[in-house]
Amino acid sequence: MAKPLRNAITPAAVKPPTASTVVVGNSDGAPAAAGIELAETEISQSMGLTRLKGRLLYQSVQKAVEMIFARMAQFYTTPRHLPYIEGGKWQTVKWQPIATPETYAVHVDDSTFQVKSKTMMQRIHLALAKMNKMPTGRLLKALDIPDAEKIAEELKQELQLMAMARAKQPKGRK
Repeated sequence: MAKPLRNAITPAAVKPPTASTVVVGNSDGAPAAAGIELAETEISQSMGLTRLKGRLLYQSVQKAVEMIFARMAQFYTTPRHLPYIEGGKWQTVKWQPIATPETYAVHVDDSTFQVKSKTMMQRIHLALAKMNKMPTGRLLKALDIPDAEKIAEELKQELQLMAMARAKQPKGRK
């Protein structure tokens, strides 16, 4: 009798959970805590590798920026204007030659390399929506629902109609 193979978790096998992984409830309406806990485990396992990739990418970019700055300080010996794009428009900044480049420090903001899982961000949006801290339109956009604006507008109209109907109902018992 052959033994069943055990699933090995390798870096290639760890992937963020899909929408079908998260089980919100079962057939009798009770919350399915086991499905949610499983999703939490999968997300936390996958985020370790994602954070490592971000950290390694940051270190590489930091070294590349330091080398670029050192070459610019070494070879750009005359004043010049360097172009860059901001807000969709070309602009320039004036470069002045640097006599002592070792007195300068180059900084790359490490928060720009924090890789965020789309699934985790969606879970955060859902949690905020459950606490009534996020508008429905924004939630639908964050969850990448097609026609999110149209759906949000229809939902708003339904809620207004329900509020008007409640206001017209007689108050108290008869």
